[in-house]
This record gives sequence, structure tokens and C-alpha cells, in this order.
Amino acid sequence: MLKQSNNIFLIVIFAIISLAIISALIIQYWLGHEPCKLCLYERIPYFLSMLLIIKILFIKKYEKITFLILSLVFIGSAALAFYHFGIEQGFFSESLACATGDLSKTLSKEELLQQLKENNMITLKLPSGEIRMVLDSCLATIGAVGNKTHENIKIGKAGRSRWLGRRPHTRGVVMNPVDHPHGGGEGKSAGGRHPVSRTGQSAKGLKTRDNKRTDKYIIRRRKKKKA
Repeated sequence: MLKQSNNIFLIVIFAIISLAIISALIIQYWLGHEPCKLCLYERIPYFLSMLLIIKILFIKKYEKITFLILSLVFIGSAALAFYHFGIEQGFFSESLACATGDLSKTLSKEELLQQLKENNMITLKLPSGEIRMVLDSCLATIGAVGNKTHENIKIGKAGRSRWLGRRPHTRGVVMNPVDHPHGGGEGKSAGGRHPVSRTGQSAKGLKTRDNKRTDKYIIRRRKKKKA
């Protein structure tokens, strides 16, 4: 019974590793994101683990030694992943091993910054804490946003909104269910769900940014808010 449970556990681990490898290959060759050297190094323990698991499942000799080697491979993989995470988060100093592009022409962060500066790029720190490179020909306004009392203006009547070119809009809760996710219900029901758009997209701060093209200009990402 114990051997059977061990075999099931190894098969599950093998499936997870295979899924991770396939995902990495899809991201590299299909989506076009070049991995850094550390990303490639992290795949080596995965392949070794897959070979060792196959050996344990089909070749029963030296199982204890194979399990010991498999454990050491897992420890090495975890240490390498932690080191890679530390470099990305700034816990450890940058190295040539964590650079994207052609492996024979890798650049350190300092060399990359120098290269960007030669291309008329400057470093800009945003209020969120993010540091990114922008063109030195870009324009920006320094100071607080004006018209602070804009939120205190009372329109007063529907006609004034029409003068401003704003047409009336129908609330979702008064529509039929086929017209809006908030529609339907008996009487003045409130929709019965979190607010969403007509197409079902969340209206409570859902992040929709998907612009990977400019990620290469980010030197340091903004800090995540603590829950």
C-alpha cells in the first residue's frame, strides 16, 4: 500500500514538472518571450527529476539512492529558484546569468542602462515606486492637478448635462436580464452581484493592462500593496 501511494505521488510530481516545462516552452517559442540564463538553468533540475522518476517507476534497483539523488535535485532546484526570485526582487546583486536575449551577448543591468542612455533614454521614478526608462524628449507637468473643486459642482438638472453633450444612459438594474447582467428581478432589485459592465467585466478595479511591449523599459517594478 505504501509503495502504491509513493508511485501515485511520483506520478503527480512528474505531471506537474511536465506541465511546467511545457508552459515554459510555450512562453518561449509561441509567445516569443526569451528566457534568461537562470531560467534555462532552472530547467536542468526539472529534466533530471523526470529521468529519476522514470527510473524509480520502471527500474526497481537502487531505489533508496535514487530517492536521495532526487531529494538533492529538488533542494538544488528550490535554491536556484529562490536565488532567481531574489535577483528579480532586488534582494541579491544583478548578475550576467539573469539577462535576456542571446546567451553569448548577455548584458548586466549597468550595461543595459548605459545602452538605453545612449539611445536618449532617462530614468524616471513614478509615484507608485516603479522605476522605468522613458525618452528624454517626452514632456511632463510637475505639480498638483488643478480644478480641485470639480467634484463639488452640482449639475442641477438634466438639461445642463445635455448642454455639455452628455446623453442620458440607462442603468443596468432597470434593464431585462438579456440586456445586462444586473437586469431582471422582482421590483427594485439591486442586481444580486458585484457591479459589472454590460459585457460582464468587473467594475471594482479589475486590472486590464496587457502591454508586454514596454515591460523591457521597467528597471524596478512598483511594490505590491500589503493585504
